Amino acid sequence: MAYVDADEYGKAQPLLDKYLELYRQSPIFRYDEKSGCVALTKLLYEKGMTRAEKETLIREALENLPNNGAAVMQCAMVYLAELNAPGKAYDLLRSGIDNPGMTDRDAIIMMACNFLGDMAKYPAIYSAVCEAIEKCSSIGLDSYIVSETGKATNAWPAIEAAIAFKDEAGSSWYTFGFGEASLEDEFRIQIPCRTRFRLNEIEVYKERHDSLKVTIAKQKVSYTTGISEKEIEEVDCFKEKENLKYLFMTEIDEGVFQVKPNLDYGKIEKESFPRMSEFMLSENDKEDIIDFCKEHEDKRGFVELTCENADGEEMEEAKERYTLVFEGDTLGYASHHSPAQRGEYVRFVLREADATVMYKLDLTEKKLVPYMYEVRGTRVFYEDGYKMEYEAEWPEIVPEENNAKEEKSWWDKATEKLDSLKSKVGL
Repeated sequence: MAYVDADEYGKAQPLLDKYLELYRQSPIFRYDEKSGCVALTKLLYEKGMTRAEKETLIREALENLPNNGAAVMQCAMVYLAELNAPGKAYDLLRSGIDNPGMTDRDAIIMMACNFLGDMAKYPAIYSAVCEAIEKCSSIGLDSYIVSETGKATNAWPAIEAAIAFKDEAGSSWYTFGFGEASLEDEFRIQIPCRTRFRLNEIEVYKERHDSLKVTIAKQKVSYTTGISEKEIEEVDCFKEKENLKYLFMTEIDEGVFQVKPNLDYGKIEKESFPRMSEFMLSENDKEDIIDFCKEHEDKRGFVELTCENADGEEMEEAKERYTLVFEGDTLGYASHHSPAQRGEYVRFVLREADATVMYKLDLTEKKLVPYMYEVRGTRVFYEDGYKMEYEAEWPEIVPEENNAKEEKSWWDKATEKLDSLKSKVGL
Protein backbone atom coordinates (compact mmCIF):
# COMPACT_ATOMS: atom_id res chain seq x y z
CA MET A 1 0.00 0.00 0.00
CA ALA A 2 3.01 2.29 0.44
CA TYR A 3 3.59 2.08 -3.32
CA VAL A 4 -0.07 3.01 -3.90
CA ASP A 5 0.29 6.02 -1.59
CA ALA A 6 3.44 7.00 -3.50
CA ASP A 7 1.45 6.83 -6.77
CA GLU A 8 3.52 3.88 -8.05
CA TYR A 9 0.79 1.34 -8.68
CA GLY A 10 2.94 -0.56 -11.19
CA LYS A 11 5.19 -1.66 -8.33
CA ALA A 12 2.26 -2.34 -6.01
CA GLN A 13 0.24 -4.51 -8.42
CA PRO A 14 2.35 -7.73 -8.30
CA LEU A 15 2.46 -7.57 -4.49
CA LEU A 16 -1.33 -7.13 -4.26
CA ASP A 17 -1.85 -10.00 -6.71
CA LYS A 18 0.43 -12.24 -4.61
CA TYR A 19 -1.48 -11.41 -1.43
CA LEU A 20 -4.84 -12.24 -2.98
CA GLU A 21 -3.43 -15.46 -4.49
CA LEU A 22 -2.26 -16.64 -1.05
CA TYR A 23 -5.59 -15.59 0.51
CA ARG A 24 -7.58 -17.59 -2.05
CA GLN A 25 -5.37 -20.67 -1.62
CA SER A 26 -5.80 -20.67 2.17
CA PRO A 27 -8.92 -18.65 2.98
CA ILE A 28 -9.18 -17.25 6.49
CA PHE A 29 -12.46 -18.16 8.13
CA ARG A 30 -12.95 -14.69 9.49
CA TYR A 31 -13.04 -11.16 8.12
CA ASP A 32 -9.70 -10.15 6.57
CA GLU A 33 -9.76 -6.39 6.16
CA LYS A 34 -6.48 -6.41 4.24
CA SER A 35 -7.98 -8.64 1.54
CA GLY A 36 -10.97 -6.31 1.34
CA CYS A 37 -8.74 -3.25 0.95
CA VAL A 38 -6.61 -5.02 -1.70
CA ALA A 39 -9.77 -5.91 -3.67
CA LEU A 40 -10.99 -2.29 -3.56
CA THR A 41 -7.58 -0.99 -4.65
CA LYS A 42 -7.49 -3.30 -7.67
CA LEU A 43 -11.03 -2.25 -8.61
CA LEU A 44 -9.95 1.37 -8.46
CA TYR A 45 -6.76 1.11 -10.53
CA GLU A 46 -7.26 -1.83 -12.91
CA LYS A 47 -10.00 -0.96 -15.36
CA GLY A 48 -9.06 -3.58 -17.98
CA MET A 49 -10.18 -6.62 -15.96
CA THR A 50 -12.90 -8.94 -17.19
CA ARG A 51 -16.43 -8.79 -15.81
CA ALA A 52 -15.90 -12.04 -13.88
CA GLU A 53 -12.68 -10.72 -12.29
CA LYS A 54 -14.39 -7.51 -11.18
CA GLU A 55 -17.36 -9.37 -9.71
CA THR A 56 -14.98 -11.67 -7.79
CA LEU A 57 -13.19 -8.65 -6.32
CA ILE A 58 -16.52 -7.02 -5.39
CA ARG A 59 -17.56 -10.19 -3.54
CA GLU A 60 -14.22 -10.38 -1.69
CA ALA A 61 -14.35 -6.70 -0.73
CA LEU A 62 -17.88 -6.90 0.64
CA GLU A 63 -17.31 -10.21 2.45
CA ASN A 64 -14.28 -8.82 4.28
CA LEU A 65 -15.60 -5.28 4.86
CA PRO A 66 -19.28 -6.00 5.66
CA ASN A 67 -19.91 -2.80 7.63
CA ASN A 68 -17.78 -0.43 5.56
CA GLY A 69 -19.96 2.19 3.86
CA ALA A 70 -17.15 3.43 1.61
CA ALA A 71 -16.69 -0.12 0.25
CA VAL A 72 -20.42 -0.43 -0.45
CA MET A 73 -20.48 2.87 -2.37
CA GLN A 74 -17.33 2.05 -4.38
CA CYS A 75 -18.68 -1.37 -5.39
CA ALA A 76 -22.04 0.17 -6.28
CA MET A 77 -20.26 2.62 -8.59
CA VAL A 78 -18.39 -0.26 -10.30
CA TYR A 79 -21.74 -1.96 -10.93
CA LEU A 80 -23.15 1.26 -12.36
CA ALA A 81 -20.25 2.70 -14.35
CA GLU A 82 -18.33 -0.38 -15.47
CA LEU A 83 -20.57 -3.46 -15.34
CA ASN A 84 -23.82 -1.82 -16.48
CA ALA A 85 -25.71 -3.57 -13.69
CA PRO A 86 -27.82 -0.85 -12.04
CA GLY A 87 -30.14 -3.38 -10.40
CA LYS A 88 -27.21 -4.93 -8.48
CA ALA A 89 -25.92 -1.45 -7.56
CA TYR A 90 -29.25 -0.31 -6.15
CA ASP A 91 -29.79 -3.55 -4.23
CA LEU A 92 -26.31 -3.19 -2.74
CA LEU A 93 -27.14 0.35 -1.59
CA ARG A 94 -30.38 -1.00 -0.09
CA SER A 95 -28.43 -3.61 1.90
CA GLY A 96 -26.13 -0.88 3.21
CA ILE A 97 -29.08 1.22 4.38
CA ASP A 98 -30.66 -1.84 6.01
CA ASN A 99 -27.51 -2.52 8.05
CA PRO A 100 -27.68 -0.50 11.33
CA GLY A 101 -23.96 -1.12 11.93
CA MET A 102 -22.92 0.34 8.57
CA THR A 103 -20.49 3.26 8.57
CA ASP A 104 -21.26 6.32 6.42
CA ARG A 105 -24.92 5.28 6.34
CA ASP A 106 -26.10 8.82 5.61
CA ALA A 107 -23.74 9.01 2.63
CA ILE A 108 -25.20 5.74 1.29
CA ILE A 109 -28.73 7.14 1.71
CA MET A 110 -27.71 10.31 -0.11
CA MET A 111 -26.17 8.28 -2.94
CA ALA A 112 -29.31 6.16 -3.24
CA CYS A 113 -31.44 9.33 -3.32
CA ASN A 114 -29.44 10.60 -6.30
CA PHE A 115 -30.61 7.56 -8.28
CA LEU A 116 -34.26 7.36 -7.15
CA GLY A 117 -35.46 8.56 -10.55
CA ASP A 118 -33.67 5.77 -12.41
CA MET A 119 -34.37 3.30 -9.59
CA ALA A 120 -38.10 3.59 -10.32
CA LYS A 121 -37.45 1.32 -13.34
CA TYR A 122 -36.94 -1.46 -10.80
CA PRO A 123 -40.16 -1.26 -8.72
CA ALA A 124 -39.24 -3.96 -6.19
CA ILE A 125 -35.82 -2.46 -5.45
CA TYR A 126 -37.25 1.08 -5.42
CA SER A 127 -39.86 0.09 -2.83
CA ALA A 128 -37.26 -1.77 -0.76
CA VAL A 129 -34.89 1.23 -0.72
CA CYS A 130 -37.68 3.65 0.27
CA GLU A 131 -38.80 1.22 2.98
CA ALA A 132 -35.23 0.85 4.28
CA ILE A 133 -34.88 4.63 4.58
CA GLU A 134 -38.24 4.86 6.36
CA LYS A 135 -37.15 2.21 8.87
CA CYS A 136 -33.95 4.02 9.87
CA SER A 137 -34.29 4.90 13.55
CA SER A 138 -31.95 7.84 12.97
CA ILE A 139 -31.23 9.76 9.76
CA GLY A 140 -29.45 12.98 8.86
CA LEU A 141 -31.81 15.89 8.23
CA ASP A 142 -30.25 16.58 4.82
CA SER A 143 -30.57 12.91 3.81
CA TYR A 144 -34.18 12.91 4.98
CA ILE A 145 -35.13 15.99 2.93
CA VAL A 146 -33.35 14.72 -0.19
CA SER A 147 -34.91 11.25 0.11
CA GLU A 148 -38.46 12.55 0.64
CA THR A 149 -38.26 15.05 -2.22
CA GLY A 150 -36.75 12.42 -4.50
CA LYS A 151 -39.77 10.14 -4.24
CA ALA A 152 -42.61 10.22 -6.75
CA THR A 153 -45.12 11.11 -4.01
CA ASN A 154 -46.03 14.49 -2.48
CA ALA A 155 -43.13 15.44 -0.19
CA TRP A 156 -44.84 18.34 1.62
CA PRO A 157 -46.38 16.34 4.53
CA ALA A 158 -42.94 14.87 5.33
CA ILE A 159 -41.26 18.29 5.12
CA GLU A 160 -43.90 19.90 7.34
CA ALA A 161 -43.35 17.14 9.91
CA ALA A 162 -39.56 17.62 9.77
CA ILE A 163 -39.47 21.43 10.05
CA ALA A 164 -42.19 22.96 12.23
CA PHE A 165 -42.38 26.57 13.45
CA LYS A 166 -43.51 27.94 16.79
CA ASP A 167 -44.16 31.52 17.99
CA GLU A 168 -43.11 32.80 14.59
CA ALA A 169 -45.59 35.65 14.08
CA GLY A 170 -47.75 38.15 15.91
CA SER A 171 -49.12 41.69 15.95
CA SER A 172 -47.77 44.75 17.76
CA TRP A 173 -48.79 44.87 21.43
CA TYR A 174 -50.62 48.16 21.00
CA THR A 175 -53.02 46.63 18.43
CA PHE A 176 -54.22 44.04 20.99
CA GLY A 177 -53.71 41.27 18.44
CA PHE A 178 -55.85 42.89 15.73
CA GLY A 179 -53.05 44.54 13.75
CA GLU A 180 -51.29 43.14 10.69
CA ALA A 181 -49.11 40.15 11.50
CA SER A 182 -45.33 40.21 11.11
CA LEU A 183 -42.50 37.84 11.88
CA GLU A 184 -41.28 37.96 15.47
CA ASP A 185 -37.72 39.07 16.23
CA GLU A 186 -37.26 35.65 17.84
CA PHE A 187 -39.02 32.43 16.84
CA ARG A 188 -38.54 28.67 17.22
CA ILE A 189 -38.10 25.68 14.94
CA GLN A 190 -38.95 22.13 16.06
CA ILE A 191 -37.20 19.16 14.40
CA PRO A 192 -37.95 15.50 15.29
CA CYS A 193 -35.28 13.70 17.32
CA ARG A 194 -35.08 11.03 14.60
CA THR A 195 -33.48 13.51 12.20
CA ARG A 196 -29.90 14.35 13.15
CA PHE A 197 -28.05 17.55 12.26
CA ARG A 198 -25.33 19.93 13.40
CA LEU A 199 -26.00 23.64 13.76
CA ASN A 200 -23.28 24.45 11.22
CA GLU A 201 -25.18 22.37 8.62
CA ILE A 202 -28.27 24.60 8.58
CA GLU A 203 -28.82 28.27 7.81
CA VAL A 204 -32.02 30.25 8.37
CA TYR A 205 -32.89 33.61 6.78
CA LYS A 206 -35.79 36.04 7.10
CA GLU A 207 -36.80 37.88 3.92
CA ARG A 208 -39.02 40.94 3.52
CA HIS A 209 -40.12 41.75 -0.03
CA ASP A 210 -41.39 45.21 -0.97
CA SER A 211 -42.02 46.53 -4.48
CA LEU A 212 -38.40 47.43 -5.31
CA LYS A 213 -36.54 46.35 -2.18
CA VAL A 214 -35.66 43.02 -0.51
CA THR A 215 -34.32 42.86 3.04
CA ILE A 216 -32.65 39.59 4.08
CA ALA A 217 -31.62 38.98 7.70
CA LYS A 218 -29.49 35.96 8.56
CA GLN A 219 -30.58 34.25 11.77
CA LYS A 220 -28.45 33.12 14.67
CA VAL A 221 -29.61 29.55 15.42
CA SER A 222 -29.13 28.05 18.87
CA TYR A 223 -30.59 25.21 20.91
CA THR A 224 -33.58 26.12 23.04
CA THR A 225 -33.29 22.73 24.73
CA GLY A 226 -30.12 20.76 25.36
CA ILE A 227 -27.71 19.96 28.18
CA SER A 228 -24.24 21.46 28.28
CA GLU A 229 -21.18 19.39 29.16
CA LYS A 230 -20.66 21.65 32.17
CA GLU A 231 -24.11 20.72 33.53
CA ILE A 232 -23.44 17.01 32.99
CA GLU A 233 -20.11 17.16 34.82
CA GLU A 234 -21.82 18.48 37.92
CA VAL A 235 -22.68 14.80 38.48
CA ASP A 236 -19.58 13.20 39.98
CA CYS A 237 -19.73 9.87 38.12
CA PHE A 238 -20.09 11.62 34.74
CA LYS A 239 -17.13 13.86 35.54
CA GLU A 240 -14.92 10.98 36.70
CA LYS A 241 -15.91 8.57 33.87
CA GLU A 242 -15.79 10.63 30.68
CA ASN A 243 -17.53 8.12 28.37
CA LEU A 244 -20.29 7.13 30.80
CA LYS A 245 -22.65 9.90 29.64
CA TYR A 246 -22.79 8.46 26.12
CA LEU A 247 -24.74 5.43 27.42
CA PHE A 248 -27.68 7.62 28.42
CA MET A 249 -27.31 10.77 26.28
CA THR A 250 -26.85 11.69 22.64
CA GLU A 251 -24.49 14.49 21.59
CA ILE A 252 -26.76 16.53 19.32
CA ASP A 253 -24.06 19.11 18.66
CA GLU A 254 -20.55 19.87 19.85
CA GLY A 255 -20.78 20.04 23.64
CA VAL A 256 -24.61 19.86 23.63
CA PHE A 257 -26.41 16.69 24.75
CA GLN A 258 -29.91 15.29 25.01
CA VAL A 259 -31.16 12.43 27.18
CA LYS A 260 -31.98 9.40 25.03
CA PRO A 261 -35.72 8.72 24.74
CA ASN A 262 -37.41 5.81 26.54
CA LEU A 263 -34.57 4.97 28.93
CA ASP A 264 -35.25 1.87 31.02
CA TYR A 265 -34.59 3.16 34.53
CA GLY A 266 -35.24 -0.30 36.00
CA LYS A 267 -32.29 -1.70 34.06
CA ILE A 268 -30.11 1.23 35.14
CA GLU A 269 -31.01 0.54 38.77
CA LYS A 270 -30.18 -3.18 38.37
CA GLU A 271 -27.04 -2.31 36.36
CA SER A 272 -28.27 -4.49 33.49
CA PHE A 273 -28.44 -1.53 31.08
CA PRO A 274 -26.25 -2.21 27.99
CA ARG A 275 -22.52 -1.59 28.63
CA MET A 276 -23.05 -0.36 32.21
CA SER A 277 -20.94 -3.28 33.45
CA GLU A 278 -17.90 -1.65 31.80
CA PHE A 279 -17.95 1.02 34.53
CA MET A 280 -17.49 0.58 38.27
CA LEU A 281 -20.57 2.31 39.71
CA SER A 282 -21.78 2.64 43.27
CA GLU A 283 -25.42 2.69 44.38
CA ASN A 284 -25.16 6.48 44.77
CA ASP A 285 -23.82 6.76 41.21
CA LYS A 286 -26.81 4.86 39.84
CA GLU A 287 -29.22 7.05 41.80
CA ASP A 288 -27.46 10.19 40.50
CA ILE A 289 -27.71 8.95 36.91
CA ILE A 290 -31.44 8.19 37.23
CA ASP A 291 -32.21 11.52 38.96
CA PHE A 292 -30.23 13.53 36.37
CA CYS A 293 -31.79 11.78 33.34
CA LYS A 294 -35.34 12.07 34.69
CA GLU A 295 -34.81 15.77 35.41
CA HIS A 296 -33.49 16.51 31.91
CA GLU A 297 -35.40 14.07 29.71
CA ASP A 298 -37.55 15.64 27.00
CA LYS A 299 -40.60 13.55 26.17
CA ARG A 300 -41.79 15.84 23.38
CA GLY A 301 -39.87 13.90 20.72
CA PHE A 302 -38.26 16.89 19.01
CA VAL A 303 -35.27 19.22 19.25
CA GLU A 304 -36.17 22.91 19.52
CA LEU A 305 -34.07 25.70 18.03
CA THR A 306 -34.26 29.44 18.66
CA CYS A 307 -33.74 31.87 15.75
CA GLU A 308 -32.89 35.55 16.16
CA ASN A 309 -31.13 38.12 13.98
CA ALA A 310 -27.40 37.39 13.72
CA ASP A 311 -24.71 39.98 14.32
CA GLY A 312 -23.20 41.61 11.27
CA GLU A 313 -23.10 44.84 9.31
CA GLU A 314 -25.96 45.94 7.07
CA MET A 315 -24.95 45.95 3.41
CA GLU A 316 -26.86 47.42 0.49
CA GLU A 317 -26.47 46.33 -3.13
CA ALA A 318 -28.23 47.63 -6.23
CA LYS A 319 -29.51 44.76 -8.35
CA GLU A 320 -30.86 45.20 -11.90
CA ARG A 321 -34.50 45.62 -10.81
CA TYR A 322 -34.42 45.98 -7.02
CA THR A 323 -32.26 46.94 -4.06
CA LEU A 324 -30.94 44.18 -1.79
CA VAL A 325 -30.31 44.96 1.88
CA PHE A 326 -28.52 42.16 3.74
CA GLU A 327 -28.01 41.92 7.48
CA GLY A 328 -25.50 39.31 8.70
CA ASP A 329 -22.11 37.89 7.78
CA THR A 330 -22.55 35.71 4.66
CA LEU A 331 -25.53 35.06 2.38
CA GLY A 332 -25.71 31.35 1.53
CA TYR A 333 -27.81 31.63 -1.65
CA ALA A 334 -28.50 33.95 -4.58
CA SER A 335 -31.20 36.47 -3.72
CA HIS A 336 -34.40 36.43 -5.77
CA HIS A 337 -37.23 38.94 -6.14
CA SER A 338 -40.07 39.08 -8.62
CA PRO A 339 -42.44 42.03 -9.22
CA ALA A 340 -45.28 40.00 -7.67
CA GLN A 341 -43.56 39.09 -4.39
CA ARG A 342 -44.72 40.98 -1.32
CA GLY A 343 -44.53 40.16 2.38
CA GLU A 344 -42.30 38.15 4.69
CA TYR A 345 -40.68 34.77 4.10
CA VAL A 346 -38.29 32.36 5.85
CA ARG A 347 -35.69 30.27 4.02
CA PHE A 348 -34.27 27.12 5.60
CA VAL A 349 -31.02 26.24 3.79
CA LEU A 350 -29.09 22.94 3.83
CA ARG A 351 -26.04 23.88 1.79
CA GLU A 352 -24.33 20.46 1.85
CA ALA A 353 -27.45 18.87 0.34
CA ASP A 354 -28.02 21.80 -2.07
CA ALA A 355 -31.53 22.08 -0.63
CA THR A 356 -33.76 25.01 0.34
CA VAL A 357 -37.19 25.01 1.97
CA MET A 358 -39.09 28.31 1.89
CA TYR A 359 -42.12 29.48 3.89
CA LYS A 360 -44.34 32.55 3.59
CA LEU A 361 -46.10 34.45 6.36
CA ASP A 362 -49.88 34.08 5.99
CA LEU A 363 -51.34 37.38 7.24
CA THR A 364 -54.76 35.83 7.87
CA GLU A 365 -53.58 32.76 9.78
CA LYS A 366 -50.67 34.71 11.33
CA LYS A 367 -48.27 31.84 10.79
CA LEU A 368 -45.68 30.58 8.31
CA VAL A 369 -47.09 28.30 5.61
CA PRO A 370 -45.20 26.09 3.10
CA TYR A 371 -44.21 27.99 -0.03
CA MET A 372 -41.51 26.25 -2.08
CA TYR A 373 -38.65 23.76 -1.86
CA GLU A 374 -35.69 23.43 -4.19
CA VAL A 375 -33.41 20.37 -4.13
CA ARG A 376 -30.55 19.87 -6.58
CA GLY A 377 -32.03 22.46 -8.95
CA THR A 378 -35.57 21.02 -8.96
CA ARG A 379 -38.12 23.54 -7.64
CA VAL A 380 -41.57 22.53 -6.34
CA PHE A 381 -44.23 24.99 -5.11
CA TYR A 382 -46.91 24.33 -2.49
CA GLU A 383 -49.55 26.05 -4.62
CA ASP A 384 -49.78 27.11 -8.27
CA GLY A 385 -50.37 30.68 -7.14
CA TYR A 386 -47.00 30.71 -5.37
CA LYS A 387 -45.31 29.53 -8.55
CA MET A 388 -46.90 32.39 -10.52
CA GLU A 389 -45.84 34.86 -7.83
CA TYR A 390 -42.23 33.63 -7.57
CA GLU A 391 -41.66 33.30 -11.31
CA ALA A 392 -43.46 36.50 -12.40
CA GLU A 393 -41.40 38.32 -15.01
CA TRP A 394 -40.36 41.92 -14.86
CA PRO A 395 -41.69 44.16 -17.66
CA GLU A 396 -39.27 44.69 -20.49
CA ILE A 397 -37.05 47.74 -20.17
CA VAL A 398 -37.58 50.08 -23.14
CA PRO A 399 -34.22 51.65 -24.01
CA GLU A 400 -34.10 55.42 -24.37
CA GLU A 401 -33.69 56.67 -27.94
CA ASN A 402 -30.14 57.78 -28.58
CA ASN A 403 -31.07 59.85 -31.63
CA ALA A 404 -33.40 62.25 -29.82
CA LYS A 405 -33.10 65.78 -31.17
CA GLU A 406 -31.20 68.26 -29.07
CA GLU A 407 -33.31 70.95 -27.42
CA LYS A 408 -32.85 74.23 -29.33
CA SER A 409 -31.89 77.37 -27.52
CA TRP A 410 -34.29 80.32 -27.34
CA TRP A 411 -32.02 82.26 -29.75
CA ASP A 412 -32.20 79.48 -32.40
CA LYS A 413 -35.99 79.32 -32.05
CA ALA A 414 -36.33 83.11 -32.39
CA THR A 415 -34.05 83.16 -35.46
CA GLU A 416 -36.07 80.39 -37.12
CA LYS A 417 -39.32 82.31 -36.43
CA LEU A 418 -37.85 85.52 -37.89
CA ASP A 419 -36.63 83.72 -41.02
CA SER A 420 -40.12 82.24 -41.48
CA LEU A 421 -41.76 85.69 -41.31
CA LYS A 422 -39.25 87.14 -43.78
CA SER A 423 -40.01 84.44 -46.32
CA LYS A 424 -43.75 85.13 -46.03
CA VAL A 425 -43.39 88.86 -46.77
CA GLY A 426 -40.85 88.29 -49.51
CA LEU A 427 -37.81 89.78 -47.80
